[in-house]
Amino acid sequence: MDIKSVLVLDYVGTKCTEILTKHGFQVTKKTSITEIELMEIIDNYDALVVQSVTKVTMNVIRFALNLKVIVSANAYYNNIDVFAAIAKRIGVINSPHSSVISATEFSCGLLMMLARNLMSATATFRAGIYEHNTFSGNELYRSTLALIGIGDVAKEVAYRMNRFGMRIIGYDDSMSVMECQSYFIRKMNLCKIWPLADYIIIFLTPFSKTRIYITAEILSRCKRGVKVIVMGHIGPYQSREMYNALLAGYIGTAAFDTYDATCDREIFKVAMYQHPAVVITRNLATQTEESIENGGREAAEQLVNLCKPGTYTTPLSIVFRVDGM
Repeated sequence: MDIKSVLVLDYVGTKCTEILTKHGFQVTKKTSITEIELMEIIDNYDALVVQSVTKVTMNVIRFALNLKVIVSANAYYNNIDVFAAIAKRIGVINSPHSSVISATEFSCGLLMMLARNLMSATATFRAGIYEHNTFSGNELYRSTLALIGIGDVAKEVAYRMNRFGMRIIGYDDSMSVMECQSYFIRKMNLCKIWPLADYIIIFLTPFSKTRIYITAEILSRCKRGVKVIVMGHIGPYQSREMYNALLAGYIGTAAFDTYDATCDREIFKVAMYQHPAVVITRNLATQTEESIENGGREAAEQLVNLCKPGTYTTPLSIVFRVDGM
């Protein structure tokens, strides 16, 4: 693929521009730009690199007369209008490995936070109430962790939590029993998982098909006080039923880190998110200096490989392929 000029937007660390410049690309870097400003200059570039702030909209892509590829320096690319890119035959690439460790550590941190009731304990302590016995937690050792969706992050979580002495069970149609075992995960059918789990983590991307995993019927089959973490999407549960389960003690604590654009509005509308035993964040799992730097490096190395195949060992992660990729 013939790429000469690259526009780098948002903060993508320092490695991205260093790598591109080293390999002879003409790089323009802007950390802040409006949609109209981007529309005015986008036809000057062969490639566009963004993180998560800039929205690559249909309007921007319409003016991208010479653009060959859009690269997300992030595992997620919901800020890019992929369908508009497909219509213009513009390739789309993401950087899926950049934030695996950050998201893994975040998931493990949530797990330990829920186990020890830190949210409720902090709130009452700030209110001047010192009832230590009220917030007695649980050890992770010898407890059972269920992973729903076993991707790269779930595998890393399983590896670490196995070292904590947890029993790991999981469900993913795309993985074999032997592959699960290599990550210390015992693959099981969903119907068998619910009664065994002390902790449940649901890993879903915002681009997967929505499936409801947490319902009143499912919760009735879980252990009383089960702790639930949902990573990546607000779709796989019924919030009203989860809220009722929190009030009744069927769910002990819960945490959500979502990539949905509606999260900011939903947090004020849904009572469950206001419950003191609930942690709610938006896209925080991947937001570390290391993941941003890794994303910029991965994006740049993929661009170099498009023009000079084999330069780096970084594999191409193609969302939409066009000729030359």
